[in-house]
Amino acid sequence: MQFDHIYDFQVFVLSMDDPRFIAKVIKQSKTGKVAVVMCNEQATIGWAEHWIPKAMCHNENIVWIHSCYADGYYDSLRESKGINFKAYPKGLELIPVVYFTKSHLDHQKGSAQKLFAFMNNKPRYHRAELIDNLYRSGLFDHGHITWRTDINKLVTNYTEDEDYTINRHVFYPLQNYNCKYWEPRTMLWPNEQQRWKGEFLVDDNTGYPDQTIPQEVHESFLILQAETDMNIPNLSEKTYKCLHWKKPFIIVGPRGLHSYLETQGYKLPKIINYDFDNEPDSGTRIKMVIQELTRLSKLNLQKLNEEVQDVVEHNYCVFMDNLKACDDRIKFSEIYQSTHPNHIQQAMVQNITYE
Repeated sequence: MQFDHIYDFQVFVLSMDDPRFIAKVIKQSKTGKVAVVMCNEQATIGWAEHWIPKAMCHNENIVWIHSCYADGYYDSLRESKGINFKAYPKGLELIPVVYFTKSHLDHQKGSAQKLFAFMNNKPRYHRAELIDNLYRSGLFDHGHITWRTDINKLVTNYTEDEDYTINRHVFYPLQNYNCKYWEPRTMLWPNEQQRWKGEFLVDDNTGYPDQTIPQEVHESFLILQAETDMNIPNLSEKTYKCLHWKKPFIIVGPRGLHSYLETQGYKLPKIINYDFDNEPDSGTRIKMVIQELTRLSKLNLQKLNEEVQDVVEHNYCVFMDNLKACDDRIKFSEIYQSTHPNHIQQAMVQNITYE
């Protein structure tokens, strides 16, 4: 079910850090219609089933807006629990990346010294599996890689309330993968450690997430990006960052992600084999990515870099056009700020049409 438009909805951005959030939404729903905007990282079926309380089910005044590009993802919960899910993929996918426009980017077309840049924050299961297999395959020397071993402190420091108790491990299943070939250790690029603030890499001058393109990305042919999850059919800023930074990419994420991007007007470089995109098994999909990276590592990076320039320029233009079009209709920057930790706010959105 697609979300067509909002007229005088009270809009809340989903907050798992605010113990009063549920009460606020339920109270508002008694006097009018409420739209709850779900963050991409929170959108699993398992999360919705465990977290959304009965008081928010079978309530026609509460609409849960999600950004899944596979519209039938929530059908089982829609039918079993009466949760009113509505999809708005094109707009909500852009919410996390509005801050991309807040700084000028230096798009360098320098020489590619490494095959890939692989950036990580939370050490999720599929990211650990991927980095373990990169090491096993001898690809570490072909990439600029970051990894954090201190992240556990972030996911265990949560607020418990008698009316609102949450186990963060439901959302961040981090420690379930045991590396077989690589010994996990913290690997950060120069100056990266000083700029971590909570869960974001922050620009000390602006207070916004730092969108300066790292030198390590400039020096890499492509971005190897592990999305938040390999099963939820939606995208986050991690994917759109590649488009904004004018880089070819291989995304380790949900099945069909690359094909979906093509339906939205983006192009995939022909030099990269994306057959892994349609593989249903996540473990096999990771192995196919490793095989493709191994193949690419044997080619001339400078020639590869020259071949993809038209594609990355096209993707950047499509991304910016989409971002500008959405920004004309909704104050995405305000909604984004309301999702930032410690900045839980609500926004009133009126007379906005969603296509």
